[in-house]
Amino acid sequence: MSNCTPLLVSVTVVTLCLSIVLIQEVRVLKTDLKGIKRDLLSPLVHRSLKEFGYGLFMSNMWEQHSFVRPRNRHEEDVWTNQASFLQMAAMVNEKPIQRGNVTVIPWTVAIQQGSAVTASDNKIVVQQDSYFMVFGQVLYHDRGAIMGHLIRQQPSSASGGVGRYRDLFRCLQEMPGEENSANTCYTAGIVKLEHNDQLELVIPDRPHAQVAMDTESTFFGIIQLQ
Repeated sequence: MSNCTPLLVSVTVVTLCLSIVLIQEVRVLKTDLKGIKRDLLSPLVHRSLKEFGYGLFMSNMWEQHSFVRPRNRHEEDVWTNQASFLQMAAMVNEKPIQRGNVTVIPWTVAIQQGSAVTASDNKIVVQQDSYFMVFGQVLYHDRGAIMGHLIRQQPSSASGGVGRYRDLFRCLQEMPGEENSANTCYTAGIVKLEHNDQLELVIPDRPHAQVAMDTESTFFGIIQLQ
């Protein structure tokens, strides 16, 4: 028994030393693997970042080119033809005009684009056959009454409708009964119109209509649809 004890101690010491050596070798291998992995990935990451930056640069250049580049004459003509519209606003410091059984609002051109529609004698005149969206709003100050207006069409001579009116859109609004009452009435719709058709916004059967004559409250307009 006494002879085995030194042998066991020696085996234990040798095993412990081998374990320490193996652990150290594993650490060295892990360090080497990390270095190799870093060396392999570094060029890829650098290239990816470079390509990403180049992509952003090209994207910004494209956006600048798209939005800053001036349009040529052909593009301007196409854009203009696609964007014909007209909006008229009530003339400030003017009063509504009584004409027969309707009240007409005096208008002034607020904004206009294209040549498909024009303004004349408080009316919209169509210069090109097309579909249009027509809209109109009036701010009323009448007290305790039902107020409203209609947008009507006077067909062109080509369609044999001169002198006749066709009601397109109507708006009715019940006014509050208190003093200093105010209420807007808005209507809009899509209609097909022909060359020389005329449109007007009138207030029927209200000779003393109290209308807000300011540009942001009372307006009448048309937009060509393509």
